[in-house]
Parts: sequence; C-alpha cells; structure tokens
Amino acid sequence: MSFTKFSVKSVSLIVLLSMLAVLIVGCTPAATQAPAEPPKEKATDVPPVAPTEKEEVAPTQAAPAEKALTPINLRLSWKYKGEYAHLFAARELGYFKDEGLDVNILEGSDKANPVQLLVQGEDQFAYLDPTKTIPAIHQGMDLLIVGTFVQKMPVGVATKASVKNDGPQDMVGKKIVDTAASTGSLIMEPFLKLNNIDPASVELIIADGGAKTSMFLNDQVQMMSGYVTNDFPVLEVTQGVDLNYWLFADYGYNMLMHGILGSREYIEKNPEITAGLVRAVQRGSKWAHDNPAEAAKMMHNLFPDILPEDLTVAMWNEALKMFFTENSKGQPYGWQSEKDWEDTIEKLYSTGVIKERFDDVNKYFTNDYIDMSIK
Repeated sequence: MSFTKFSVKSVSLIVLLSMLAVLIVGCTPAATQAPAEPPKEKATDVPPVAPTEKEEVAPTQAAPAEKALTPINLRLSWKYKGEYAHLFAARELGYFKDEGLDVNILEGSDKANPVQLLVQGEDQFAYLDPTKTIPAIHQGMDLLIVGTFVQKMPVGVATKASVKNDGPQDMVGKKIVDTAASTGSLIMEPFLKLNNIDPASVELIIADGGAKTSMFLNDQVQMMSGYVTNDFPVLEVTQGVDLNYWLFADYGYNMLMHGILGSREYIEKNPEITAGLVRAVQRGSKWAHDNPAEAAKMMHNLFPDILPEDLTVAMWNEALKMFFTENSKGQPYGWQSEKDWEDTIEKLYSTGVIKERFDDVNKYFTNDYIDMSIK
C-alpha cells in the first residue's frame, strides 16, 4: 500500500493521466363439420363467355437481400460499468442495426488509449470526458465532439454516515484521499477557493486505487473523493458501508463529462454514419431513462461476473441524474449548451489541464448530428 501526502495546491497541477429455439408446437384445432353446400341457383340462359388468352403470370420476385451493416468501433473511457446502460441498450434493442450499423463497444484501458486509437484509425468513435479530449485537441489532434450524454460531473466527496458531511464547509480540518489521476484531486484547490475555503485547511492525500479505499475503510482519513456512479455504489453495495456524500457540481463546480467524439476527417466523410450512431445512442438513452430497472437488469445479464444486479441498479440510478444541466433541460439527449462548454473550457484552463483555448468553443463540439426529436 502506497500513498503520498501532498498539499492541495501542488496536487491541483497534476494532469489527468488515466480511465451481450423455442419450437412452437401448434395444437391442431378440433375438426368442425363443413357447412352444408348452399342450394344451387336455377341456371339461367347466359351466353357462354368467349375464352380469353392465357394471362401472363408475373414471375415471383425474390425478397431483397438484407443490407450489410457497417462495422464501427466505439471505445469506452474505461472498463464496462453500469453507467454505460444507455449505450448497450442501443445495441441490444437493435437501434444501431436500424441505422445500418454493427457497433462494437470496446473497453478502454491503460494499454488501449482511446484518443490514440482514434487518431490511428483503429477506432471510429470514442466515449470520453473532456479532460481527455480537450488536451488532445490542443496537442494537434483534429477531434470533434458530436454529443455529450453525461453533462453533470458525477464526482463528489463521501464520508461514512457517522461523519458530518453537509457540504464543502465540513471539509475544513479533514483528511481526504484520492488518486493522482483523478478529477477530484485535479480540481480540489480551485473548488475550495470557489467556496471560500482555504486550501491549506484541507489535507489531500494521494494514494493508489487500492490504498485509497483501504485508508477510507480503516478510518485513516475521514473523506474520500470519487465517482457517485462507481466508487460510492461499490462501497455501499459490496462493502455494506453507509455513506454521506455530495457532488462538486452542486456547489458551483461542474464540467461536461462523457460524450461521443471522432476524428473530424472521419466525421465529415461519413455524416450518415455519425448521425446514425448519435441517433441510436439518443434512443438508447431515452429507453434506459424510461425503463431504469430493465436497463440495469440488461447490463447485469450481459456482464453477470463483473456487474452484480444490485450494484448495477445503484450505478445506473446515479447515472440517470447526470444527463442534463440547467442549460440543457428540455433539450434532446446529447444536445450540448454553448454556455456549458464555455464553463468547461474555463475550468480546464484555470486548473492547468490545458495551456491554451480557442476563442470560439464551437471548434470543440457540434450539435449538427443531434436528432432534435428525441427528448
């Protein structure tokens, strides 16, 4: 177990490094007696009808062959989790197929950098957050975000239920643990300053993933920063720990999160594929929101070894709350507010994640491929 103490100020400069034959036996109905033949009408003297030429019978037309599906890869930011239910719903319910697409949803990992795989042409699309995509754009990678589905940052601060944790003010004098490559550790100092808290009054401890959880469970720290769609449900469901937690976004610090992106060159050459992919994910998002229990059960059935049903339900129930901001409420799934992008870019710039920024945020994203009818 390894961990290192850092001041909040020094940690804030850390750049974010990582992240699915029933045979129907017909029952023969009981025979019924055919109705008696009706009496024949009396013949009338009708002149015989002249024989006609034999009518030409049209040849039977073969059923049209099913159109081949276009295979594409959609790479996730990390491992399969309950929060991806809307993406898998689009696949399992046939929404991708409706668009002529055969979409392979792939995991991300330390060895499979989604941005690099996009640039190399091995993947066509990725599903990432802007802490990965915006720096890559400023490093010269011509990427375009075509829909953002997680728009409220699902990162927060948790304590055990016995510890008072009603908001940022309860961080004063506490020890909080997080990992070096996390959103929480990256934004800690500017978040504290935004809420008029002296960063020196909070001790941020950086640890690896295993040590982070162990330190929290063993009361070596009072607080833990993590994802409400992953870290906190894991503790509550698998460890039986009751938690108090809140979100950074509820106290003035929000950034847009996971969305679909691809290389601008591929998108511009394949507008129908791009629009089809986005539309299918929009439909999957709407279905998963309207049917949360079914969506969670679907994910569990697809990945029973890694996603226990109760944990998947907890993950998806939290993810449901993250799809819209005040600026995008009432808009279609995936639609992006220019104001939200301006705020996101400003936060990435002020925390040092990016050293420069475009004057026009529309250079980062587009709503051109959003189906405005899917709300």
